[in-house]
Amino acid sequence: MDSAGPRLMLHMDDVEKTNIVQLGSRVVIAIYLLQMKSKSSIHLNNGLEREKNGVAAIICVISVKRVKRLRETLERAESFLLLGSLFAVLLAGVAIALTAKRYSERHYDYVAILKTFGCTSAQISFIYLTIQLVLAAFAVVVGWILGWLVHQTILTFLESLLLVTLPEPGIQPYIVGSLTAFICLLAFALPPLLALRETPRYAYCGKI
Repeated sequence: MDSAGPRLMLHMDDVEKTNIVQLGSRVVIAIYLLQMKSKSSIHLNNGLEREKNGVAAIICVISVKRVKRLRETLERAESFLLLGSLFAVLLAGVAIALTAKRYSERHYDYVAILKTFGCTSAQISFIYLTIQLVLAAFAVVVGWILGWLVHQTILTFLESLLLVTLPEPGIQPYIVGSLTAFICLLAFALPPLLALRETPRYAYCGKI
């Protein structure tokens, strides 16, 4: 098949049902070997042909260089996924900053009233910091639950296609997600909220 032609990924057990391979068909079976002890083993069985039900099959061993190119392709795909995740975090940070700015503007009068009742700037900062940390902790727990449910749902749908049993997810994704959430909160939401402590106590009196 030409490299520019159409490609199809199909499970080996389903090939016979499709009747794609018929009498006179030529099938290339590629064997990927990750570790080679000698140069001669790289070309092991190259060009070997076998006859089965009138179908000529060529068994070839893929060299280490081709396996290396495959690994580089997978690493490049992983880099693109990480880049997409980074952009998603940045967009979420911008959304958090805009929301926090609007939230702080709505609480401008409340802070002025609190200062009129004797609250200090440190107390006001502590109040809003506690509120944000509680909300962040709640969001992290909800994110853990949703992430686990999505993971299990995907595994359930792909269970028939997987030839191996995947290990259970470790604690690292949960820790990384939690740290990302709190870092985004501290970097984007706290500046406009902490600026509320500079609100003068007479700011609300001018509106009465």
